[in-house]
Amino acid sequence: MIIDIWDTQSYDEPLLELLHENQKVIYGYFEEEKKIDDESSRKKTWSPPRSNPFVHGYHDIQEKISALMQDRTIRVFHYTRMTDAEVDRFMGDGIIPTSLEFLEVRINRVVQEELITAEQGKEIFKRSPLHSPALYGVRKGFWTTTGAFHPTDPGVNLLLEHWGGESAYWCITGENDDELTDTLRNLGRGRIFEIHLPVADANHGNANTSLGAPIVREYARTLGFDIYPEARDITIYEPAPPSVIIRHHNEGDEKYDHFGRGYPERHDPPM
Repeated sequence: MIIDIWDTQSYDEPLLELLHENQKVIYGYFEEEKKIDDESSRKKTWSPPRSNPFVHGYHDIQEKISALMQDRTIRVFHYTRMTDAEVDRFMGDGIIPTSLEFLEVRINRVVQEELITAEQGKEIFKRSPLHSPALYGVRKGFWTTTGAFHPTDPGVNLLLEHWGGESAYWCITGENDDELTDTLRNLGRGRIFEIHLPVADANHGNANTSLGAPIVREYARTLGFDIYPEARDITIYEPAPPSVIIRHHNEGDEKYDHFGRGYPERHDPPM
């Protein structure tokens, strides 16, 4: 069974039972949050908001949900830009986590295919933030998210618009970088991959700890609360077989254009 974090209809029976059993606490927490927000908005001078009496029970439910999620499989999405040849290799070879070595392999391939020049390839590699984790953070791993976002969403649009993702474009921001930026924008097409991921295989085995909160929030939306759904970043640090890659959508395709707005089925984007 595959669980979509944003779709309570995909939740399995044990998950739903736990949520139903704690419905009063979940409802009470969000109802109290509305009252606290209203009280704060009517204050003439600032003072700390009062605590929510349901907060401890609410966090306890999140932890229990997170524990249940450890042996589940969820659908996640990877937003990227690839050439057609790269898509074919990806669907055949499976997931290879980001690394400086793999970036070099990808650059060498598009150079050999004469899609960019050798000089451009060297410059892209030299400017990669993967060389400087102390400055730009450790970016190893294969990034996915539980959220189905439209290609224009600011959380994913740059990934879809630039070949190589953050490992390639992140540091190419200077006044004289327009040509190199255009090269990254013109290489390949935007792609969205759907992946069925065992939760235990992600985030060094700790991905489940971040899933309780968005699941409880999604359930609260079914109780009538107008709250913004949350997505979670999920990172794969080890190679994964092609069998986990379910399908992909290409820039220019109908489902790509409607992604996050009508697709996937039952996805309810926030207004």
